[in-house]
Amino acid sequence: EKNMIIDKNLLDRSIFDIIVNKVLHSPWNFAECTGAEDVEDSSSFYMIISDENGICSPLYDLICLPLIVACAKNNIKITEIIRIRVGLIPKLDKQILHTPHVDYQFPHKTMLFYFSNSYAPTLMFDKKHSGNGKDKYWSNIESLKVEKNITPVENTFVIFDGLTFHSSTTPKDNPLRIVINYNFID
Repeated sequence: EKNMIIDKNLLDRSIFDIIVNKVLHSPWNFAECTGAEDVEDSSSFYMIISDENGICSPLYDLICLPLIVACAKNNIKITEIIRIRVGLIPKLDKQILHTPHVDYQFPHKTMLFYFSNSYAPTLMFDKKHSGNGKDKYWSNIESLKVEKNITPVENTFVIFDGLTFHSSTTPKDNPLRIVINYNFID
């Protein structure tokens, strides 16, 4: 995707470590499946920092920092933060591709901020959602082509068009895949 931005070493190491420590020592919610429920999937943990109803966590100000810094570095103006979600996917014996999806079915941007090095790539596909509000999952995986394979590297972010179908995978070589997922309008 031509408008995709990927950059390493976003935050000063001490600030990055504070954010990671606060998140790891906060309460998590359990999700029985990570993607659509009708496919082979894996369980995961998550915390909602903010959503359409407002701020949901005392970590909000701290967790906003990577988004603010990344957008400032790239001259992106944030007009609205739709949702901030932290996801933790534990290691499995085999790698599972989660269902390709978009987070919202209207025009927006997505930023992923990686907490750890992990061979559990984010896959970006060649198809975009029409933005018409219909189903957020792409059920015919065979019809998709991987356009970009992004291997998580700690303190790295990627910003992309939120209507691009994308997917996470489970780690098989590292204990955890932890990502902050930001959805916003610029």
